[in-house]
Amino acid sequence: MIRKTALLLDDVLVAQAKELLGTRTTTETIHEAMREVIRVQGRARHFERLQRRRLADGDAPR
Repeated sequence: MIRKTALLLDDVLVAQAKELLGTRTTTETIHEAMREVIRVQGRARHFERLQRRRLADGDAPR
């Protein structure tokens, strides 16, 4: 589902994100930025689960 909404955005942050993400439009930039946050946080949570499992199994962190 996609919906239209009004946002107050910092133009400098949008421009920086566009450059880093290689996007052209503000909408595309926001969508890609949200995807990136989800990817990064998902990896971090997965890593934390692996670390907890290793500690529970008696392995020392490296």
